[in-house]
Amino acid sequence: MNETDVVAYIAELSDNDWHVTNQEAVYTVSGGISFTKKAESGQSAPDLPGLKFASDTFVFSRLSINDLGGVAFLARLVSTPPAPALTPENGFAVFVENGGSGLRLVVRNGDPIAGSNPDYYFFNVGDGTGPTRYNSSGSTAFISTLAPSADPTTPTRQSVWRSRFSSQGNVILEEVARGYDVRLDDAGDSAPGTSALSANGECEEFETFSRVTINDSGEVAFFATTRANRSGIWVGTPGSLLPVVIQGQNVEIPTNVGGITGLSATESRYKVGIVTLEESGGSEDGYNMSFNDLGEVIFRADVAPSNGNSNTRGFTEALFVGVGAALCPDTDFDNDGDAGTDFDAEAFFSVITNGPCSTCDSTDVNGDGDEGTDEDIELFFMRLSAGCACS
Repeated sequence: MNETDVVAYIAELSDNDWHVTNQEAVYTVSGGISFTKKAESGQSAPDLPGLKFASDTFVFSRLSINDLGGVAFLARLVSTPPAPALTPENGFAVFVENGGSGLRLVVRNGDPIAGSNPDYYFFNVGDGTGPTRYNSSGSTAFISTLAPSADPTTPTRQSVWRSRFSSQGNVILEEVARGYDVRLDDAGDSAPGTSALSANGECEEFETFSRVTINDSGEVAFFATTRANRSGIWVGTPGSLLPVVIQGQNVEIPTNVGGITGLSATESRYKVGIVTLEESGGSEDGYNMSFNDLGEVIFRADVAPSNGNSNTRGFTEALFVGVGAALCPDTDFDNDGDAGTDFDAEAFFSVITNGPCSTCDSTDVNGDGDEGTDEDIELFFMRLSAGCACS
């Protein structure tokens, strides 16, 4: 249900004698009395001559509705003889309908990806979890697996996509983030903010994606895991991403926050552990919301003391609201409020030489359990010089 109380649903149809027909349709209903059919089993598929929606059940899925009453869904297709039969590699597609303007094709399994090097095809445009997210500007957000042209029947990587319509009414597909190709060993996009947390000060690559949503500003938020198995949430538009939260970063939690067991009465700095994109409350497409038009994201994360292990559960869990922001390396070693200064470098070497100070961080910069090693010194100064690389 959207914000104007219009409900979208998929219905299994029957004949006048209430016999099941093994046919489906997509409907919207307003006020409980005004029904509008948006799509039906067996009808011609828009923008795909010679193809139609399959004439049985389980034809439509991943349905959503925007505030204009337009719907978006994934549909299973069949060909019209004598055309060759379709396969899963080309038999599914995403369609949208915006406020009675008619259905339009967004993307279909088997479509080539323009400008991709090496060449890739969309393999599963309904990958990930949840519906095809659809905003009131006519943009969708979805996750797809991709298959290389050398073997178009075998997916090798994932990516996050946004679609929108041009002023001429043409569909524009934009890749938001691309994951590492596990078979071709082809690099994925750098995950912004990860250089501040990685053991070698280098950016980590995206590998997998599981949840995606879009707001009315066209910003996309998604959950991802890097090749270093670090989870996080990122937001933004194609070519401009920022991290909201990344596993391993430090967060400040006021000591007077109530209702969260396990928090120290004196400790305010905690390390983020396992991250989950939280979905609670309502959004315009009728599904739980994790991302609003202000760019705020709701997420749940395990937290542990800042010197704890971010790879395990079991300390405590908290609910957060965050926004995308550059994540720079924590180089305020002496915690005087000024990061990356000569005083931080002096304090770092003083702790290595003379032992801990009451306000200083640990010299185990790479988190391997050994304090003040050559590797820690190298990484500390690498972060001092790197600044906000890939953030």
